This record gives sequence, C-alpha cells and structure tokens, in this order.
Amino acid sequence: MAEDMMTRHVVTVTEDMLVQDFIKLLQQQHLVRTPVVKGNMLVGIATRRDAVFAYVKALAPYWRPRKGGDR
Repeated sequence: MAEDMMTRHVVTVTEDMLVQDFIKLLQQQHLVRTPVVKGNMLVGIATRRDAVFAYVKALAPYWRPRKGGDR
C-alpha cells in the first residue's frame, strides 16, 4: 500500500524561499526534491535541477528563456 511507502514527516518549502536557502536545505536533508506549499496548499514540487537552473539564471544577466518557457 502507498501508506507503507510514504514519508510521514515531509520537508516543505515556500514559494518565496531564497534559492541559496533551498540549496542548503537540499544538501542538509539529503533531498532531491521537495513540495512547495502556500499556506496548507501544495503549489508545486521543486527539484535540485530547478535550483541549479535558478542559480545559473541569476548569474547570467544575458539569459533569455527559449520559446515556451524556461525549460
């Protein structure tokens, strides 16, 4: 059953968490991804890839997203 596999003490982040803090959290907690919440509502999932992408994007002022979004 899913109940037997799920994590009961979930580490979450908020939409306004700084990228540096998110990366630090992933490292400290040995996480690959974590739910993003706004209040008690799940609004997304953030991953290591997302963190690396955001970090590179912040360092590259010439960055221009491709057609269709950031990915």
